[in-house]
Amino acid sequence: MAKVHFFLKEPGITFRFLVPLLVLCHVFYGMVDLGGYSLFECKKLLFLDFESPNSSGEDILLRKRQISISTAGGVGGSRAIRVDYLGIERGSERVVAAISLKKRANEMSLCYDVLFPEGFKFVKGGKLHGLGPSLPVTGGKPVFPSGWSARVGFRPKGGISTYIYDQEKKTRYGITRTAPKFVFKPGHYHSVSLHVKLNNPAREKNGFVHLYVDGREVVRSENVRFRSSVDKDSLIGMFLFNTFHGGSSIEYAPRTKGGKFTRESAYFDNIGIYEGKNVRPEPLAGDSSTTTTE
Repeated sequence: MAKVHFFLKEPGITFRFLVPLLVLCHVFYGMVDLGGYSLFECKKLLFLDFESPNSSGEDILLRKRQISISTAGGVGGSRAIRVDYLGIERGSERVVAAISLKKRANEMSLCYDVLFPEGFKFVKGGKLHGLGPSLPVTGGKPVFPSGWSARVGFRPKGGISTYIYDQEKKTRYGITRTAPKFVFKPGHYHSVSLHVKLNNPAREKNGFVHLYVDGREVVRSENVRFRSSVDKDSLIGMFLFNTFHGGSSIEYAPRTKGGKFTRESAYFDNIGIYEGKNVRPEPLAGDSSTTTTE
């Protein structure tokens, strides 16, 4: 470790090696990782790794009967949560929760690691997690000036997409943009990063949603007008834990060849929300928190 020397002079104080001192301060007061990439704790607004499930966010998720702890199902054999998808007439049972963040901002990133087991029935697709304001718009409901949402979707055969409710949508439901080449590899953990920046001012279409998998950008949704009112209620302030098949018809439901509804499962680990841009290059092993940040 580098040594830092202090020299005092009257009437002022001169600090030798000021820059190394500042670096050391960041290390001791919040830098998560120094190996290759770095992320300061002050940017982290939520992190759930399920190793010690005692935070309010984890408690909220574990109240859902479709969610349980998997003691060895996480990245590298760590703890994670398992979500059970129970087929119903309109897809699968909705597994949704909204967790308030400790700060609101114009720009945030959501990162999480996900594994779909071998044989998972993606059917016609469904929803994955995202971000929203204090009152997000989902489920085909009409938007209002401060209401919007930005989520991820899984697609047929394991594809991935962005799924956005904004002020410009022309149909009842949100706008989907599918990655042209990516598909989830069953039985393999992937790291999903969703980077959202709101439009500002309210009249401009300059917001965006960028979607990454394992550090590689797969979808760019540009020129988005999320909000028509710039106020605190329109800021990003909510983690939307949303995952289910659908859609709103039986064609989205996981079923056997005989038409009987099935139970599918997926695993989620290392859910993190950060202020600004954060892209996770790979699933996090152990207690690592490696991300790239701008």
